Amino acid sequence: MSTTIQLGDFLKDGRYEIKQSLGEGREKRIYLAYDRDLDCLVALDAFSGNNPVMPSGQTPNAWEARMLGHLGDHPNIGTVLDRWNEGETAFMTTRYLPGGSLKDLIAGSRKSGQSLPADDILRISAEIANGLAHIHGCRILYLDLQPKNVRFDQWRKIRLVDFDTAIPLDDTSEVDISHRPVTSYMAPELLARRRLRPSRFGVPQA
Repeated sequence: MSTTIQLGDFLKDGRYEIKQSLGEGREKRIYLAYDRDLDCLVALDAFSGNNPVMPSGQTPNAWEARMLGHLGDHPNIGTVLDRWNEGETAFMTTRYLPGGSLKDLIAGSRKSGQSLPADDILRISAEIANGLAHIHGCRILYLDLQPKNVRFDQWRKIRLVDFDTAIPLDDTSEVDISHRPVTSYMAPELLARRRLRPSRFGVPQA
C-alpha cells in the first residue's frame, strides 16, 4: 500500500475518519470509517497503486464503482457512496454492512452444531435471488457469488457485494475466467469453458 493508513487518520480533507480495520481483499484493504458529511459509518476500501489494469482499461476500483453505479440503490445489493484517488492509492466508500456475512453465519451454525432454521434459509435464498434478478436485469453478469460476498445490513437484510469481476452482458469480447481466484462456487459450465462471451448468455432484457 503506497499510502500508510493508521487508525484515527483522516482522509479526503478530513471527511473520513478511520475507525478500525475490517480485513483485506484480493487487491485492497478494508476499513471502517466515519463519514463526517453523511454522519454515518461506511466501509472504506483502499486499493494499492500496484493494482493491475483490467482488460477494460480501468483499475479494479474504478470498475467496481462503475458496476455498482449501474446497479443503483437496490435493497439486496451494496451501494457505492464515493470514490477518489490520493497519490497512488485509490479509495472507494460503500454502505457499511455490520451484520457479517453468510460465511460467518454458516460457520457459527456449524460450530454450535445446529442447522439454520428453514425459514431463514428460505428468506436468505429469496433475497439472494432478488438481488441476482436485478443484476441480470441491468445486463450484468456477477461471477462472484459466494458466502463471503453475501452480507447482512443492520436490519439483517441481504446485500451482495464485491463486483470487481462483474461483466456487462452486452460485452461482445471474450473474457478469460481461468485466473479467477475463487472457483468453488462458479457454475460448472463456466469452469468447463474457461473463456466466455457475456453477450451469448440468454438473459432477457429488463
